[in-house]
Amino acid sequence: TRVSYTNDSETHTLTPRWTIGDRIFGIDDNGIRFDFTITEVLPDGTALFDTCGYRPDDASTLHAIYFPGHSSDDLDDEDMLTVDLSAQDCTLDPSSPVLMLSSASVDAGQVHFNFVHNCSIIGLEEISVSANANITEAMLGGVTRSGTVRIADGKAVFTPDNKTGMISAKGINIACDKSGKPTSPIYFPVFPT
Repeated sequence: TRVSYTNDSETHTLTPRWTIGDRIFGIDDNGIRFDFTITEVLPDGTALFDTCGYRPDDASTLHAIYFPGHSSDDLDDEDMLTVDLSAQDCTLDPSSPVLMLSSASVDAGQVHFNFVHNCSIIGLEEISVSANANITEAMLGGVTRSGTVRIADGKAVFTPDNKTGMISAKGINIACDKSGKPTSPIYFPVFPT
């Protein structure tokens, strides 16, 4: 599974890709926290990672989280992670706040994660502003922007908050053409409700 994205503007297909330095973290079923860093990406998109000294027992289950800019240090005393999408940069670079989860068992010293996205990505393209302007702020309202990740029933589970709010991107710089159309889509990862 891959995480940073490229956008094919003809078909609007988002193709996710891992990058070296991406970090996954989590907790095993023995309560031991871990942080792994991607060290190599194979041509087929498979990512290999450094276990940073952590050696899980065979047959143990690892519950992994991908949420850029965070680590196992961000898990609270109950091993829960609070996630919030309210501040974004409207791009799909590797630091975009997308949440992916996976649980996998160790077999013969190896673990193979298959991450599942817990976000949807909204791309705004057909908007209109002043000709040749730059968009420096974008907001999207009425969306679920936060929740928690916890381990339940042997897997990592995301629970959205039961409230909606505004997602805001400030300090962005998206150019618009002479007709007032952005030269690239404005992206918002959001949580499903």
